[in-house]
Amino acid sequence: MGSGSLLLLDAAHQAIAVESVDTAARSFVESNLTAVLAEVFSRPPEGTEVLPDNTGSLDVQDLALLSELASCCRRVELARRFHNDAVGSARELRRRRLVRWCQLAGRTALPHTVEMADTPPPGLART
Repeated sequence: MGSGSLLLLDAAHQAIAVESVDTAARSFVESNLTAVLAEVFSRPPEGTEVLPDNTGSLDVQDLALLSELASCCRRVELARRFHNDAVGSARELRRRRLVRWCQLAGRTALPHTVEMADTPPPGLART
């Protein structure tokens, strides 16, 4: 197991172990996981041997896992975009005069956007 695999294992473990209620910490470890994925898949000896283009030494299970990882990366990217669009719409609605005057939002806090590095690694973006 190379150093890239250990980095990836550590980043994935941190992303799983973080409490879901702490959004700042969760966002940080998930961004870190994305950065580590990008770093590992960009390394020639470790990254290129698991990229879908170089399938000579990969079995069907490895290819299925890579395909699932690529799909998850894409879903995370789309989920963040949809969430941030919904937050923008909610903030816009709460700025309207009628909503403010009638106190339709109650005392709830304004929703926050999620900022994280969610660009899939270059090798996985093609799948």
